[in-house]
Amino acid sequence: MAIKEKKKKYYKSFEALYLDVYKLLYIFAFDHNNRLEDAEEIVSMVWAKIAENPAYYLDMDKKFLKNYLRTMVKNISLNYKTQEERRQQREAKAQDVLYKYPDMYSAKEAAILRSDLRYLAKARQVLTTEERTLLVWIFEKKMPTKEAARILNISEGAVRVRQHRILGKLKQEILRLKKEEEEI
Repeated sequence: MAIKEKKKKYYKSFEALYLDVYKLLYIFAFDHNNRLEDAEEIVSMVWAKIAENPAYYLDMDKKFLKNYLRTMVKNISLNYKTQEERRQQREAKAQDVLYKYPDMYSAKEAAILRSDLRYLAKARQVLTTEERTLLVWIFEKKMPTKEAARILNISEGAVRVRQHRILGKLKQEILRLKKEEEEI
């Protein structure tokens, strides 16, 4: 019978792993995005993912780990690009309202509306997927609460409560964003 060999650890600590591959991650991320700000954001997402289960990455063979990280950066970059494109589409859609009905608003009102729509787009990011879905159903698609309740298999009152909570959450986040911007 062969004696089982103890699995060799390639990195002794998370710090050793970081020091060995942090430059490489920036290179991978920059290759996918060509913007330093985006590359930094993507690298931070990769490190957050690694921090969830560092033992898994510490035990990997160095060559395998680097290829694995390259793939991870590629996938996170693609997701990041998709999210950015969706955000830009939402903002463009909000801008369309101003351009379709220019006579409805004075220049000052249009500027305020543009600013508020920007805050709303940012504030929506704090909502969960379910909350965003309900928000779209009720406010964008004008779905009756009765229909939303039927789809979610809950009462109409529960839909109204959720709607009220979502609006409260958005209001708090918008106020926070405005206050944060004023401080800068």
